[in-house]
Formats: sequence, C-alpha cells, structure tokens
Amino acid sequence: MKWYYKLCLVGIVFFVQHHWLSAQSFLSQLSYDVNLSKGLIIRDIELAPHLSVSNPNMIETRILYQSTGKKDWERWYQKPRYGLNLSYTQLRNEQLGDVIGIQWVGDFPIWKRKKAYLGLIGGLGIGLITNPYDRGENHKNRLIGSMLNSAALLRLHYSLPLSQNLRFQFGIGITHYSNGAMALPNAGINYVGANIGLTFQKSEIPDFESHKSEKPTWEKKRYIDFYVAGGWREQYPTNGPHYSIFNANLTFNQRLSKKFILQTGFDFVHNEWYANWLHEGIWRPEERVSWVIGGEIPMGNFATFFQIGLYIYKPHGFHQIHYNRLGWKYNIIKGAYALFAVKAQEGAVDNLEFGLGYRF
Repeated sequence: MKWYYKLCLVGIVFFVQHHWLSAQSFLSQLSYDVNLSKGLIIRDIELAPHLSVSNPNMIETRILYQSTGKKDWERWYQKPRYGLNLSYTQLRNEQLGDVIGIQWVGDFPIWKRKKAYLGLIGGLGIGLITNPYDRGENHKNRLIGSMLNSAALLRLHYSLPLSQNLRFQFGIGITHYSNGAMALPNAGINYVGANIGLTFQKSEIPDFESHKSEKPTWEKKRYIDFYVAGGWREQYPTNGPHYSIFNANLTFNQRLSKKFILQTGFDFVHNEWYANWLHEGIWRPEERVSWVIGGEIPMGNFATFFQIGLYIYKPHGFHQIHYNRLGWKYNIIKGAYALFAVKAQEGAVDNLEFGLGYRF
C-alpha cells in the first residue's frame, strides 16, 4: 500500500473515531423527563364559558442536554438543561379537541441546595389543535381559529435526587396556545396545571457552583441593532380578509452586565389594515412610528428580548398609545440573527413577527 493511501486511511480512522467519541460524550449528557399534569383552562366568562368547564390532562416528555459549564453562559445560568419538549393534552371538550405540542425549552436552576434545586422551565414552539373553529361544523369553538398555533410554556418545579441517575420533580405551570390573530377567533387557550414526574440522567448530576471566582469574559460594549420583520393578521368577520404587516426596528444597545443588555430606539410599522380605518371620511395612512425601550437577556446563541413602545406618530383613533413586544433571537452567523416576536396591544396579541436582523 502506497504511503498516501495509508495516510488517507489513518485520516479516515481518526475522523470517524473523533466524531464517534464526540457523539458518545453528547449522548451521555442527555436527560429524559416524563411528567403527568392535571389542571384547568382559565375561564373566559364573556366569550366562551362553555369551553372552560373541563379538567384537562397532559403528558410531557423532554429530551434535554445537561450543560457542563464549559461555556461562559452555562456557568452564568448555573448549568441549565435545554432541548425538546413533546406534549399531548386531552382538553376533554369536544369543541376544542386535543393538542399535540413540540417546543424548544430550557430548564434554569434559580435556587439550589446540594443536588436538589428549584428550577424554571420556559419554552416556545408549536401546538396542533385537533378541532379548531369552523363556521359550519364547529362554530362553538370561540377560542382558536386555526389548527396550527404557537405554544409557549412556563413551569416552576422542584427537583430532588432519588439515586445517582434518577430524580423526582413536581411543580406548577401554564401553557398558552395562540395563532397571533393570523386566523380568527384568537382568544387563545390558557392551560394551568400541577405536575409530577421523573428524570433519568445517565451521567452524574453536576453540582451547581456559580464560579464567582472566575473573571468575566463579557464586555460593557455599545452596539446598534437593526431588524426587519413581517407577518399578517385576519380581521373580523371570521374567514375575512388578511392584511400584511411589516416593521423595522432600530435600537441602540448598552451591555450592563453578563445577563442584561439595555436597549432603546425606534420602531416603524406598516399595516395594510390601517388604511381601511376612516374617520369622518378622512383617509388615514398605513404607518406608525414609536419610541421603544427594553432589554435583552443573552444565553449563548439564543437571546430573549422585550420592548415597551410609545407611539410618537399614530394618526388613528383606535389602540392605546403604548404596546409591548416579547421575542426571541437566534444567532445564525456572527452579527446576524433570526427573530420571532409577539406584539401585543390592550391585553391582546396584535400580530406575530418573523424576521432577520444584524448587530453593528
């Protein structure tokens, strides 16, 4: 065998061995949760009291990666777990059907004592409603107008070890299903429940040292953040017309700590529906401009951000002068990110935003 064939063979063997060991190391850090939940749907007395009389059941399974603290942000948040959450909910109401959900979630310890901890689980994904509103066949479902919906969850749970690889957990939580007014009705479903479950983890459960002695690796730097996003929404009556929405967001950012970035700037929105609003026969433009202030919480390639907006140009008589936005960013390459956000006004979702942005 010639020398370059031998060299290629050695390279292939090294490549396969390296990736096999990496895969084995990754799999050893996975943990598996199974949770059972019993709860209720928060009642909407005016809109749909007949849809909130049951006590739904939920089963959740989670496959989560146990971070080791090798990355800075993992140590900042006390070695969280993150991964996929799969759920099936029996709403126990024939007008609503059942819900199948999948979300990307994180489990963050917020209080610890040896191997036990109080954790906060948050996540976002999609929920498939099996029996949404239909004008002809299911007009009594006044909560959800589409089969495909966004699904956001928040859980507070206490986890304590039963053995080296097995944990018991219990807690309470809320799950919200909504389509962001892309289809009506869109009052949403809010499920609140108590849960118990087990966690199996092959590797040894890590301690939760905060590494306070380490020097911070973040910088108190300033930068400009700009993103563009789009979406659409339906207006009443149900099965009515859909209107496109576009917005551009420019903020000036100052990192105050390793876990928080302060931001302020301007938000421009173009909404086709605004042109349909007439007052005393006067046509109104489709644009609004607002000043925003908010913050961003970085977590590796992910970030959660929130904004409060105050309109400085709003030539329409409806809606209050302020609104809020909650969103999530994921870094694609250095400086560039994808974005998903929810804009709400007067206590209701106004629209969903899907966009791209860049940090200068």
